[in-house]
Amino acid sequence: MKSPAKLNLFLELHRRREDGFHELETVMVAIDRCDQLSITRRDDSELNVTAQWSPSQAAWEQQLPGMPAGSLDLPQGEGNLVYQAVQRFRQRCQIKHGFDIHIEKTIPAGAGMGGASSNAACSLRGVAKLSQIPLSDARIRQTAAEIGSDVPFFLGPTTDQDAKPEGSDASNPLTKGSAALATGRGEQLAEVALAAPISFVVCFPPHPLSTAAVYSICQVPVNPCSAEELLSTMAKGPLEKLSSLLFNRLGKPASTICPPMADLLESMRSIGLNGCQLTGSGSACFGIAESLADANRIATELSKAGYPVSFAASPLPLPTPLQ
Repeated sequence: MKSPAKLNLFLELHRRREDGFHELETVMVAIDRCDQLSITRRDDSELNVTAQWSPSQAAWEQQLPGMPAGSLDLPQGEGNLVYQAVQRFRQRCQIKHGFDIHIEKTIPAGAGMGGASSNAACSLRGVAKLSQIPLSDARIRQTAAEIGSDVPFFLGPTTDQDAKPEGSDASNPLTKGSAALATGRGEQLAEVALAAPISFVVCFPPHPLSTAAVYSICQVPVNPCSAEELLSTMAKGPLEKLSSLLFNRLGKPASTICPPMADLLESMRSIGLNGCQLTGSGSACFGIAESLADANRIATELSKAGYPVSFAASPLPLPTPLQ
């Protein structure tokens, strides 16, 4: 099954919670850069989780020669968030049988694109289906919220993949289902309509960032920004205005840890992208292109300019189909 990445069009911090996490307000959109998960039910109780880069780790190392040693090593078994999510779900639902889960990775790690969270969400849906547990079962979302702040988003606006959100336009699958406003730790979700498809260019520099490190030096503002105008523009247009409303409070602390990000953002702006900013806690950055054709052209130019992991992306409806 496809396990998509996400971009944060807006991210603001409201307060630091007693549990150590931040109360946040973020607008996320799923994009069509996807990992691929395969899940097979076992007759015994064994849980095996493996992950590898696609097409290979060697190919990624060649694309990203400046990556720190070991940063492309993928967690296997119990160290993988998928294992932790599925194991907790099995215990909660008293699932006795085991699973073999394999992940083919194309979403950069340490990029702020939610790859691990997406993998966890997709694995929960897949395991539930193979265990004949309805996708509307509240225990799926309960487990997702416990595992990580971004995991509930990737479950999509409904746990029934055949259901259509009330008021959605069947002729336009992007009307609802690809974007959401997340509050709390990220587990409180409200669907966000998209007036029309958006074309992005995403660029990942060879400098992965630790989410914990970025949050450790961020500061909660006295007067937080609001996503209200952004949400209205996403739903009603004009989308040409969207780029001026993008915002990420983590941009400054991330660039403090990773100074090359400033050069990347300047390159993206100078090459014709609008609203260029960080996604999540970074280090991947994105901008809005005028069209998908323009996005593909700019991604190619950025690759030639020394940023090989650059690609065009479009919103992807959630949840992705289970196969």
